[in-house]
Amino acid sequence: MNEQIQKVQYIIERNLDISLDLDDLARIAGYSKYHFSRCFKLNTGESITDYITRLRLEKAQLKIIQKMT
Repeated sequence: MNEQIQKVQYIIERNLDISLDLDDLARIAGYSKYHFSRCFKLNTGESITDYITRLRLEKAQLKIIQKMT
């Protein structure tokens, strides 16, 4: 997997509670927004929006499960 994409994934995973801007994430990766979006999907199989949404839903699901036990 592309190192720049891995770097962005790390940042996303640690900052799910804040608003994540495509411009900022692309800048971190060192790509234009367009190229970053294409590379991200190519490396992860998900769009950046779908990836962030899935992680946030998984985090919320885990919190619900923890409260139930």
